[in-house]
Amino acid sequence: MKISKDFIQHVRTHLKEYNFKLIFANAYQVNTGSGYRCTGFFDDSRRVIRVAKRAANWFETLLHEYCHFLDWLESTSKQLNRETKALAICERYVMGDICLSPRIINAFRIAAHMEWKCDKRAVKLIQEWNLPINTEKYIREAHLYVYLYHMYRKHRTFNARQPSWRILAEMPDTFRSRSWYAVPARVERKLERLFEG
Repeated sequence: MKISKDFIQHVRTHLKEYNFKLIFANAYQVNTGSGYRCTGFFDDSRRVIRVAKRAANWFETLLHEYCHFLDWLESTSKQLNRETKALAICERYVMGDICLSPRIINAFRIAAHMEWKCDKRAVKLIQEWNLPINTEKYIREAHLYVYLYHMYRKHRTFNARQPSWRILAEMPDTFRSRSWYAVPARVERKLERLFEG
């Protein structure tokens, strides 16, 4: 797919302008360096985007992480500091280091909003670049990912079972929904199944 290769080259070139690297790992998941594994991540302190090339959704992951880079470029240091602190609070809470409080709820909302913003931007890039990604499916997966932040807070874990296509069908198909703020009760009931057992 030429358009995908062109986009990957664009990402590499853009990252290089700011002394960042794009690294593809020949794996299904990559280690974040903080004890978690995922299909990809953006790390401004290490100046890298790392993507697990064997993951089924590696191209969508690359797009999402590149949008984190674009967000990083446009954000003020105050905004970046707020998001970095929120993510650290989320990790500490999940690890059991701190107790639930309004501060924790706010931190998870900040983290969820950060993901929501990146995915909203990603959809614009899908359209601008005519990327081979199903936009409606991407939006539904984005909302699921954001809703899971609320569930991670509730269940104090970043681990959940793989969601079924039925759950995905319940997700909003536009970004008019403020999924970063709260999970609707009917959706929460369905997501609870991912944390059972």
